[in-house]
Amino acid sequence: PFFITKSSLQLVDFTNELTDISVGDAWSPQYEKRGGGHSIILARTQETAALLQEMQSAKLLHLKEIPLEEALDMHGHMLDFKKRGSFIRNGWKDAQPEYGYRPTHMPASRIAIEWCLRFFFWIGSLKLARWTVEHLPLSVVGPCFNCARKQWKNISKPTKRRGLKEMQFIEEDNIGTED
Repeated sequence: PFFITKSSLQLVDFTNELTDISVGDAWSPQYEKRGGGHSIILARTQETAALLQEMQSAKLLHLKEIPLEEALDMHGHMLDFKKRGSFIRNGWKDAQPEYGYRPTHMPASRIAIEWCLRFFFWIGSLKLARWTVEHLPLSVVGPCFNCARKQWKNISKPTKRRGLKEMQFIEEDNIGTED
């Protein structure tokens, strides 16, 4: 929250949706316990899937297919942050970016969560807050931030996950033509 960019808060793309292949951290306790590096790789074309298989055959990487549900569970918080939160945050701006789609519905509880996040990001943007964090030892900042992050996740997770899998979008070209 101390160094997030305004553009990062605005953009709705979390999985590099316009790329043939995306790679990101595997945020899962089961992989973190094993140690080492684990990533989620998303291949969107047959060519990139074949390339990954070639790399595995050459022992350049190890692939293990996982169910979509598992990948979504690992990244549900960021998918929500981008696919719902960005649209809420953008709604508070004078200029509205157009992404070609938008959510059909935004629950009031999710908007309330975004107001809390807005407050946290505002605090984090203050010079005094940044100065304080920069001058405290990492041995203090790390555990404090981790504790606050875990508490926030426990508080907000039910609201942020509720309805995320059922979320629907409408294409911008079709706005105003709904029944």
